[in-house]
Amino acid sequence: MPSRTGIYCGRLPHRCGVLQQAPLSRDSVCIARYLSDNRYRTALVGHLNIIGGHEWAGFQEAVQHHEDVAAGKSFFSGIAGGKPFFAHVSHGLVHRSYGQEYDQELVKRIPVPPVLPDNLTTRRDLASLALNVTELDRRVGFTLDALDAAGLTENTLVIFTTDHGVALARHKHTLYDPGIRTALLMRLPGVIKPESVHDQLLSNVDLFPTVCDLAGVPVPNDLDGRSFVTLFKGEAGPMRTSAFAEVNWARRGGALCYGPHRCLRTDRYKLIRNFHSEPCYLDGGFVGRYANDLDVLNNWPLFGNPCPTHELYDIVADPWEMANLADDPAHEDALLDLDMELNKLMEDTGDPAFHGKVPSQTDEPVKPQWAKGDDGVYRLDYDLETETKERPFQQDAAARNGRGTRSAVPQAFLPEVDDEGY
Repeated sequence: MPSRTGIYCGRLPHRCGVLQQAPLSRDSVCIARYLSDNRYRTALVGHLNIIGGHEWAGFQEAVQHHEDVAAGKSFFSGIAGGKPFFAHVSHGLVHRSYGQEYDQELVKRIPVPPVLPDNLTTRRDLASLALNVTELDRRVGFTLDALDAAGLTENTLVIFTTDHGVALARHKHTLYDPGIRTALLMRLPGVIKPESVHDQLLSNVDLFPTVCDLAGVPVPNDLDGRSFVTLFKGEAGPMRTSAFAEVNWARRGGALCYGPHRCLRTDRYKLIRNFHSEPCYLDGGFVGRYANDLDVLNNWPLFGNPCPTHELYDIVADPWEMANLADDPAHEDALLDLDMELNKLMEDTGDPAFHGKVPSQTDEPVKPQWAKGDDGVYRLDYDLETETKERPFQQDAAARNGRGTRSAVPQAFLPEVDDEGY
């Protein structure tokens, strides 16, 4: 929800009053509302995933996903009707739960990030995610086909993006790159060169002003984002030298887990400031896969360690952020510069973490995910029945509903086998 706030409002979540899964402040202006006020037809397809309702956010209508190209064509033709339109099509396919189905051949060959334990459970989980990505890809193609059938391809801006990283341990709910690096694909014939690739540093909050620029409406004042339309014109120079990210709370089956973190990401360095010392939160769905064998996660060297005040990573040399350089004298200047910049940004934007504990916005109890034993070691405090709908894998899951065949997964998910047979 905080990530979607950044996309919809072009402002940092804490500037919109969103410190967890809570309503936006009433003075927040969502992109749908703004475009509606500028004579755009607006429609929501699927879920909004912010509190307040689609009408408050500015969507004039809300519909379910269409089942065929003909229905999609009719929808787009109807909403356009000779006027500019803004449609948000929201999919939940790559959201937990990933389900029990996976491709058995893919389990053997799928790459496992080095920050995760490489074993059968993790591989099955990643293979289940891959099947969901395959289906998502098909449905995105359906939307493009419907636009084409409606004759709207040539003058419609299409944006495919995600709000945050995938739901895996040390990914979602964290400020490491796998948690904050997202997909961004855009198409606008005659403006965006097909197959062009840009490596500029951008932020979720930059989408609102960019859409306004491309839509020909004034960019609102008081946004934290900046338009990156100049990228499409081939103009040189970085759009931004750093990107900010934040996280405060995670939800755990009727309880909350407190974990305020802030970061600045540049082209080379990532600085993370941790405002509490308990171990970093692990995605509940991923933990649910291991609910019958939590010792695997308790003993994984990257999990369960108290958070240091500062983490500094050289993203170029260490893309998985495994070597903290905060205490390395060779990187002291980078640490100090980023720390000063982060402090100023937090102070200037009224970030509550700058002044003390970030308040909870609900009456739910606070329950840490990690419990510290008498021996000083943290271990997961997890309850499968209340934490998540994700379940450990069953032995017969691969063949369920005929989804256990290699043909279910495109070749893009099948990299070459390495020397170890993976």
